[in-house]
Amino acid sequence: LIDLVTEVPRLFRSKAPQTLTYVLQLVATRKGGVRALAVEFVVSFAEAAPATCRKARLEVNGVDACCGLLMEEDPAPEAWEVSEEPEPDLDAESGRELGRDALDRLARALRPEALLPRAMVVASELLQRGAQGDWRAARAFCDTLAQLAEHIGDLRAASAKARKNVPLLDGARTASTKKRVADLVTSLLPFATGYPAAVVRAAAWDALGQAAADLQPQLQDDHASVVLPALLNSIGGDAAPRVRACAARALLCFLDGCGFSTLEPHLEHCARTLSATLTEAPTFVREYCVAAAAALAASVESCWDERKKKMVSTELYGLFAPTLKPLIGGGGPGAAAAALRARSL
Repeated sequence: LIDLVTEVPRLFRSKAPQTLTYVLQLVATRKGGVRALAVEFVVSFAEAAPATCRKARLEVNGVDACCGLLMEEDPAPEAWEVSEEPEPDLDAESGRELGRDALDRLARALRPEALLPRAMVVASELLQRGAQGDWRAARAFCDTLAQLAEHIGDLRAASAKARKNVPLLDGARTASTKKRVADLVTSLLPFATGYPAAVVRAAAWDALGQAAADLQPQLQDDHASVVLPALLNSIGGDAAPRVRACAARALLCFLDGCGFSTLEPHLEHCARTLSATLTEAPTFVREYCVAAAAALAASVESCWDERKKKMVSTELYGLFAPTLKPLIGGGGPGAAAAALRARSL
């Protein structure tokens, strides 16, 4: 069926609503390979015949199915509180992996202006449930925004009418991309900095990192004053090592789109936090901090004042070199230590 709908989607045109309803029931009720194939059929149909799928209201039912997959429970959420091992890779047939991939592909196939109105309503519902203590809903909210950030940015090219048709998370309507980015940041930050469950804090930082990559440089220019201090506090002080790693990864994404003038007020805090973390954190956390330190140096390169750039670069080298040199020469056996040595070089 997947091959047929990819090659000759017109075969399904007359029965598209009934076919999609049946297959989405499989997505909701089955597990394992059957569910994965059902998801692939739905997404392949949308990619091959987007107009037919929009007529069948897949932008509504498909979003609901994807967010249902994202609600799948983590088998060991308590491990996130104390584990000093990296986050395990998701199984390709897990609900979260299927939901993330499907939501992104559906948005591309059906167009952001068609899918986002329903997606933002569902995200708002998840936000409210998460704020009331449902950690699975809170994590699904973060995963949803991580997948939608790029498509929120794509709305810039849509008409003002289409942009106004996509609500903010509080239900307000606006054509302003600036307000939409602010809505995303202010909704995710409380989950990243203060949510009781570490698995949610980590997902929120991943979502903010993805948003920083997809919405640069607007997110950095407008929100550095609140995002950067929160990121650095999490890297330096969160009790869960996995959350610290996710925050360092988000900082890397943030710095990749950050100009020197935006970074300069936070440069010393950023450099000292990363340098201190390199001396005491678990190996997988230090790996991301080394990468963030390199991104910090790259941001300094964008400074137009050559004298200031040389002075700051010298200070950064003096701060980081004594910490990086031992990492290059040591670290012990294993793939994680080898990756840390490579990044340090």
